[in-house]
Amino acid sequence: MDTFPIAKREELAAHGAYRTKDLIPEKPGTPYRTHLDPHPRPARHPAKSNAN
Repeated sequence: MDTFPIAKREELAAHGAYRTKDLIPEKPGTPYRTHLDPHPRPARHPAKSNAN
């Protein structure tokens, strides 16, 4: 996460913590879980299938 030093510096100044890094899962491959409340609506369009 050291790729974004400006974001890190600004978040530390504003919030006292690097919140962006805290939101990223520690284990690679761990699915992201939203912190939004209420949760976002499901997608409007169904997923495309490869079957013709």
